[in-house]
Amino acid sequence: MAKSVEETLDNIIKKVSKHIPGFRSDKKWKKIIAVIYYIFSLLMVTVSIGALLIMVSIPFILFAIVDIAKNKKKSAIMVLVITIIAFGSGIAIESSQPNDKGSTSKSKVTLTSKKLAEDKKAQEDAKAKAESQKKAEEDAIKNSTPESVTTTSAKKLFKNKFISVGYADNAKTNLVLTVEASENLSNSLIKHGMQRDVQDIVKKLYKNEKFQTLNEFTVIHKMNFVDTYGNKSFNKAQSVTLSAATIQKINWSNFDYSNFPKVADDYYLHPCFYK
Repeated sequence: MAKSVEETLDNIIKKVSKHIPGFRSDKKWKKIIAVIYYIFSLLMVTVSIGALLIMVSIPFILFAIVDIAKNKKKSAIMVLVITIIAFGSGIAIESSQPNDKGSTSKSKVTLTSKKLAEDKKAQEDAKAKAESQKKAEEDAIKNSTPESVTTTSAKKLFKNKFISVGYADNAKTNLVLTVEASENLSNSLIKHGMQRDVQDIVKKLYKNEKFQTLNEFTVIHKMNFVDTYGNKSFNKAQSVTLSAATIQKINWSNFDYSNFPKVADDYYLHPCFYK
């Protein structure tokens, strides 16, 4: 039984091979050439299905034409018809490739152009925004006052600790900034923190033209106090007053803020910090 199956398969292979160019004569060297050619043809699938169909069908067409010319076999005519259809299909597939590529390229070009346009618009918007912001800043500087300049800087520096800015005189030459003192582990650290706050805000302001029109600048720190009876109050903890002359005299790059009690035109520190 096994033998008959093997024989049947062998017969089928022989019949099929009679129609495959390179295997029909059963010569070894022709088979080798055919195998190399068919392997190469199969590799064409990496290029496209159309290229594979064209490469595989070419030898079948040529040998079918030779067979028809010599013997006019019906089987050769059938092979010729089938392979011509395969060849034509391959040509059709290949012909459609450039259009697809062209379409893809066109889409890519369209997308690239759109992206470039979007980038250009974004750059123009960013430039317009920057110019608008610059103009707004210039207008703000032009229309600014010592009070507005100090308020802007103090809010950025002290954030939620900022309380108020106001003039202490009708001539608007003595400006007072009030902020809340930051809590710390000890009174000594709180005191140094308040003194550092004064140094930081004056360093930000003393070169400003509007700020330089002041005769006097005072920074007041407030904080919560609890008296011996347990009553809580929000009162002044420190006050530092600096005249315009004193501000200009201090070298703010090397100044030690612990010297404010010595150099300030007026200095106040709550009694609790002397204990």
